[in-house]
Amino acid sequence: MSDDQGHQWVHGDKNVQLSGVSDSTIEIRIDSHGDTRGPLALAEDAMQAGRKCFLASDFHGASEKYESAVEFAVRASDTDLEVRARMNAARALSEVLFEARRLGNPTLGAMRRFIDEHLRIAEQRGAEESDITLERALASLLDDDPAKTIRLARQALDFVTEGVDEKYLVNALIVLLNGHRNAGSSPEAIDDLSERVAATLQSSSNWDSRALLSAEWLRSKSSPEVAREDVVTLCEVFRGAAEHTDSPTRLAHALDEVLAEIAEHGVTSGLLMLAELRYELAALVGSEKALCATALQTSEIAAALGDRATVDRYLRLARDSAARVHALPAGAPERSEWDGLQALVYRTTGNTMLRSIDADGAEGLLRVARLKEVAAVFERAIDFAVEHRDQLRGDVDDYLAEVRWSLARVKHDLDRLAEAAMLFRQVRSAPAMRHPRFAAEIGLPAWLGEAHCLLRSGHGEEASLAVRQILADSRAQDATRGNAEQLSAYLDNVVLPRNRWMNSQAAREVSRSVRQVGLRATIAQQIAPFVEWCKAWPREDDSLGPYAGLFDFWGRGGFARVAAALREKPHSAIAVDAETVDEVRMWAQILCPLFETVVIKWKGPITSTVAMVPQRADYGGPDSFGGHGYVTMAGLQLYDDWAPTIGFANLIPDQVAHMLATEALPLLEDGRLVLVPAPVVGCTQSMVGWTDHLLLDFVGGVVSVADGRDSVNEAEGAAARPRVLDLVGHSLPYMADVGLQDLARVLDEGDEWVQPFQSLLVQSLNSDGLKTENWQGITLLENDFRDASRQLNAWLRDVSKVGGWHVAEVPAVVSASSAEELGSGSEPVTDMLRAITRREPDLSPWVPYWRLQGMGGHLDWSRPLDNPSRPSPRAGESPTVHSWLCPGTPGWVMPTYREA
Repeated sequence: MSDDQGHQWVHGDKNVQLSGVSDSTIEIRIDSHGDTRGPLALAEDAMQAGRKCFLASDFHGASEKYESAVEFAVRASDTDLEVRARMNAARALSEVLFEARRLGNPTLGAMRRFIDEHLRIAEQRGAEESDITLERALASLLDDDPAKTIRLARQALDFVTEGVDEKYLVNALIVLLNGHRNAGSSPEAIDDLSERVAATLQSSSNWDSRALLSAEWLRSKSSPEVAREDVVTLCEVFRGAAEHTDSPTRLAHALDEVLAEIAEHGVTSGLLMLAELRYELAALVGSEKALCATALQTSEIAAALGDRATVDRYLRLARDSAARVHALPAGAPERSEWDGLQALVYRTTGNTMLRSIDADGAEGLLRVARLKEVAAVFERAIDFAVEHRDQLRGDVDDYLAEVRWSLARVKHDLDRLAEAAMLFRQVRSAPAMRHPRFAAEIGLPAWLGEAHCLLRSGHGEEASLAVRQILADSRAQDATRGNAEQLSAYLDNVVLPRNRWMNSQAAREVSRSVRQVGLRATIAQQIAPFVEWCKAWPREDDSLGPYAGLFDFWGRGGFARVAAALREKPHSAIAVDAETVDEVRMWAQILCPLFETVVIKWKGPITSTVAMVPQRADYGGPDSFGGHGYVTMAGLQLYDDWAPTIGFANLIPDQVAHMLATEALPLLEDGRLVLVPAPVVGCTQSMVGWTDHLLLDFVGGVVSVADGRDSVNEAEGAAARPRVLDLVGHSLPYMADVGLQDLARVLDEGDEWVQPFQSLLVQSLNSDGLKTENWQGITLLENDFRDASRQLNAWLRDVSKVGGWHVAEVPAVVSASSAEELGSGSEPVTDMLRAITRREPDLSPWVPYWRLQGMGGHLDWSRPLDNPSRPSPRAGESPTVHSWLCPGTPGWVMPTYREA
């Protein structure tokens, strides 16, 4: 690639780089109009001008000058000069055709016959047979006849004798190596030339010849295992040549061919070394545009290797070159190129930064921060292209479509789903869709990206419609069609059944029940099957019982019904994390007196295993639910009224399940307590993070509790720490040692004492002040909190006298944490939770929390999906099959027996 052709490498090109021509003078002046000198002088001037163009890789210009030299030499009847001019014209025309082929331009093929004509006449005029043979060997590379090339190149080498011009030897070897590469010759055939190549390199005194032959030799040996020492050697030779050459452009062009050859085998440290060398050569050429383009190339290679320091260095150099072009006087040749160059810098910078993020594996808030930087670059690219549309060459709409395509994917990763969907929609609606290739390779994938955004934001029906339209489009490539078919199956089999149940008549009946009898009573109805099973199972003093299995069976359908109830009256419930039995007990003691329902997200251990679970043999009917993923054998009875059910279960610890089935059962029976294994509903962060917030969005916005401290990944540092504002401080009294069964008996009497405190808490956590950042309106509630706390404390002390229980207090704060972007990481159950949670753009930059000192999970939105209790799927199955995100319907199946 010459330095004024842009920054893209040419792949699969068969171009050769020969070591030059024999003419050595430089000054030019060829226009004969008004020139009184004779044709001989004009021919010499044309030869000099042709050589200068050739050294600058201006092969079109060189061919024109040499053609002029032929004409003047014929007029002057100088046969020797005519021969030289024709030989050089043939060489320049060959290079023109190589360049045309590399650029995919077949229109210049007719020029091939002019090469043969020049060589035929030169041979008739007495040209050396060796020179004619070499030029015909070179031209044969245009004929795609490698056997002919190898034959002619070997004939040319047969003319080599002691004292022959070393350029001739080098050129013949270069053509022969090209012939072998085009023929796909075996490594052994190429190795047979190694001694001759090595001897030529060692004896050569011409730096350009050594560099060009070294480059061709490395290209011929190119493979995934190119030795680093070979690359180092080539770099040393080229740096030496750069100090002596009169054609740095030609060296740069040869190095481009090596880069293209090695890049076909993947990105390596050797490729980066060559790219940095290429930048040095571009600096010698003196074109700021070429220097900028080469810096961008180098940054792309460094990004693929995860070398962020090198990425930053070369992006900075590219920006500096673009700035120098912008600073040129208005009439300078490169100044008119600035708009296009700056647009290229923006686009390549964004793509390179994005690739660098993927290569070095940044996570959490660090990844989010860097993705924001990339988004800002792409946004500047779009603004620049729109503002400078009239100055930019080419199709600006195509450029905008490409940049929007990249920006849409970044916005998708930042969970800016509405923005990403809009950008994807702009891409698939762009004028570039008129091009079949753009439509197939970018437009249809962008439409699929829009469908993914709709899915992740809970718009499953709209996503399904988009996918059906993609599948009906004949332009979709196999890969796009295959991805669309997978997404369609996921929507039809997983997402839409769950979405549709949450909007079904059964779910509406649950909501109606909440309005009629209250949240607590309605949730009690949904938990009733599990409560009945626990009461009916024969208890043994030394057995923990099958309660963990019964609980998992109930949850695969029961959770959806609880969620439907919570959606109707979310502010009457509260959610908190627990990892031990003692923490479950503590939260019941603290929170059950204050809220109608306490939702405990279990983030302790979970056992994933195939389990046999007992099921009531008579359980079923239209009003039943649960058991999705289980197989029941109603005809086989374990006990009088129990049948075995088998499934791949995600079981909470037996001790926790036993506690729910015994000590805490009255609270469950009253609808006051619900325990949810966090990872099987998509809460896959060990800390209180965005997955927890997503779950609470799914159930309608339940109040959330966290510890009085926040936690940040050490790797991300304090800079990644979200802002946390403490708005209202107060104390929270509770009965610290009351048994849960005793607690259940006394709670019904405390509603009138608890209601003021609960109302204040809900009012502060759901205040419009969070959206408008009107903190004063919230902090003014502090005195009311103090009064409500005293009232609650007085009632608890009266109640505690019944059982001699101790009333303790815990410092508490109504807080707001800065809302961070969702979506860092991917996990099947969490992704399904996204898909069934309809989310609109969040108008508030703050997320409310009730923070209790020393209690509850730490805040850390940047935490990866690292819940140690993450469920494990059975081999060949997704964890979604065994999650609790199921429709609120009966989901078990019965095997069919057939006699042999």
